[in-house]
Amino acid sequence: YPLLICRQEGKVIHPRGTWRNTYFSEEIKEVVKYGYEVKILKIMQFSRGRPFDEYIDHFYNLKKNATDPTTRYIAKLHLNSLYGMFGRTIDTLRTIIAKNHEIPKILSRYEVKTYVDISDELTLFLINNKLDYGNIRKLNIDLDLNLIYSTQSFVKSNVAVASSITAYARIEMMKYKMIPGIELYYTDTDSIIVGKPLPSYLIGDELGQMKDELKGGVILKGVFLGIKKYGLKLNDKIISVFSGIPRNDLSWE
Repeated sequence: YPLLICRQEGKVIHPRGTWRNTYFSEEIKEVVKYGYEVKILKIMQFSRGRPFDEYIDHFYNLKKNATDPTTRYIAKLHLNSLYGMFGRTIDTLRTIIAKNHEIPKILSRYEVKTYVDISDELTLFLINNKLDYGNIRKLNIDLDLNLIYSTQSFVKSNVAVASSITAYARIEMMKYKMIPGIELYYTDTDSIIVGKPLPSYLIGDELGQMKDELKGGVILKGVFLGIKKYGLKLNDKIISVFSGIPRNDLSWE
């Protein structure tokens, strides 16, 4: 089974053969164990650390011991959304409704994509949180203004954090994909559908273990069309997963 991924023409694929892409070093070390041959062309080095240990321990224990669904949901949300926050683009669009006297401040702080006059006193701006210094200089010259250069940033990003965590997740999934004698039909970020039960020591409710989503049930038929696009037929029910459509809303037909 191909283990590395790359994006091609807007789609994420698992390529075979020869190609060029950017990968996290630990992921490269892992796939070499399975026969990949790698030629390193360029390296960018980041510092190492474990900045989230206390955070993860806190919210995992909160989720595990929660007695009400709201607390459990909030704790799960904190766990699942953390790493993605560090992968956000700096170019984040948002809207601001401003009074006339606030407009110079907005022009000095943000790149304005477009605006709409709501009334004589209010204007709606679609702005980019990323500051455009060239735009400010141009406004100062064209409008004879003296707008202040702000260095305030609203989006905290670190692509090294986000990309390494997703790579570690793929590394973790490799041990499930490559079990000898077990055929793999579908895989996602943290799930697999296979032809035989996994070894019992891999199944459980603890962090890092797989959960049996079917509670011992067996899939009679499966249709797999793509990422988060599949249907499963069991003895007593149909499971459908299709991105953009509510779960189990599709019939087998």
